[in-house]
Amino acid sequence: MKIDNKTRRKVIAENALHARSFLSRMRGLMLRRKPVALVIEAPHQGIESTSIHMFFMLFSIDVVWVDESGSAVDLRKRIRPFSLNIFKPSGPAKYVLELPVGVIELSKTQIGDKIILKDI
Repeated sequence: MKIDNKTRRKVIAENALHARSFLSRMRGLMLRRKPVALVIEAPHQGIESTSIHMFFMLFSIDVVWVDESGSAVDLRKRIRPFSLNIFKPSGPAKYVLELPVGVIELSKTQIGDKIILKDI
């Protein structure tokens, strides 16, 4: 899956994994050895359905929450592995973009940006 920030005219990820099934959403990036871009697609837009945790994560990540219209509704940089917190978006989201650290800064992504997700 390709992820573009249309507002900033930046590519966020070229070959992101796409988690749609219950098991792939639940696993996320847990226990992976290397950071990769992952799009988690929730079954419906919401806050609880797009909350994440960092249990069993082996590296830090950047996260962008995107609503069903493609707007970035929240973001967090450098979330640490094994953090005991549950991370929720500030508003309802349909997609969670789990990204390698630094991607938010490199793409200059901000809340309100238009994010395009394309199957490739």
